[in-house]
Order: sequence, then structure tokens, then C-alpha cells
Amino acid sequence: MQLSTGFSFIIPYFDMKDEVVWGATAMILFELREILKSEP
Repeated sequence: MQLSTGFSFIIPYFDMKDEVVWGATAMILFELREILKSEP
């Protein structure tokens, strides 16, 4: 996403069937996925 000021940033999101999860919820899910991937 790019703001009118020229600042751009990445917004995490997940496509889950017919819904899109984004924002803080997506960030939490992303972190949880990374934790689960790093466990033996």
C-alpha cells in the first residue's frame, strides 16, 4: 500500500476460503505460523 505522502508499506493478509484476514489479526497469525514452523 502506498500513501499519498509517498510512504509505502506492506500489509499482511491471509486468504482464507472466501474471506480475507488482514491487519492485527493477520500479524498475529503470521507470528504464530513462524513460531510453529521453528519448533522441531
